[in-house]
Amino acid sequence: METENDPSARTLSPEMFLAQVADAEPGWSVEHGGPGGVVALCAALQEQLMTQSEQIAAVRVAAIRELLKTRSGREVAAMFGVSPAAISKANNGPAWAGAAW
Repeated sequence: METENDPSARTLSPEMFLAQVADAEPGWSVEHGGPGGVVALCAALQEQLMTQSEQIAAVRVAAIRELLKTRSGREVAAMFGVSPAAISKANNGPAWAGAAW
């Protein structure tokens, strides 16, 4: 997502942005369009993280489904220290299409 005030939002990773914030000195936000640009950049970075999180979750679901081919839900749950209900819930989520192991 390209922001109106900061077209670099597509190339600045959340990690890079947080490193800039950690070392921030007065005026640091100017390169991002000031506080308004920072708000827009944060929104773009959060959208990017949300998309990545959904993709990672889909890979996790596919991996759980693969494990469930040869193990019970209880066994898979014990492997990860979660309840069988958590495995069941995850198993019902959207999965990575075309998973290859």
